[in-house]
Amino acid sequence: MHFEGLHPVIVVNDTCAILMLIRICPDMFKDVRFGCAMLQEAYNEYTRNARFKKQYPWRAKYRGCLKSLPKSDLDEHGYDKVLNCVQAAAEDVVDPSTGKKYADELSLTDLKMVAAAYSLDAELCSGDAALSRYAANDWDRKVISPLALVNRWLSLKLLTWDDGKHRILVDWVCSERPQPRKDIVAFERLTGRRYPR
Repeated sequence: MHFEGLHPVIVVNDTCAILMLIRICPDMFKDVRFGCAMLQEAYNEYTRNARFKKQYPWRAKYRGCLKSLPKSDLDEHGYDKVLNCVQAAAEDVVDPSTGKKYADELSLTDLKMVAAAYSLDAELCSGDAALSRYAANDWDRKVISPLALVNRWLSLKLLTWDDGKHRILVDWVCSERPQPRKDIVAFERLTGRRYPR
């Protein structure tokens, strides 16, 4: 999938976010208007994680909606060199909020996500605080919440909000990290509905 001329591109690798987003917008990885890219690691976790199989049995229904970004697309943008730099920096850079090195807080998959976003000049969609700080502060990447991504789609009129989508959101909010207040306010303004709490 090529994203030339399409900005922003959003690398979505937060599997918990994907579990909600793919149900709200099954075309998010296949329709370039949504600008979403997924790494192979996220695809593998979504399809193979035993906990997800048990906790989210419906997820198999959406497997055909997933499309991971080909490694060749990343290679065209110098991904391997960037990944080496991202990994090396994580060994040295300390997270100001925790006092720990980012290498001790972030997984290899997290670092691959940062490298992919940097290589593609893309944004990230994640609810992980440490990952967000590292990507934003050390790699100049904009990081948005899953709810902010939904708000963007609503603003662009790429989807309309209905009772079915709201039920998905209610289900997701029960088990996911809290979303930023500004994104909740924007969601309520865009949909005319109260954000589930």
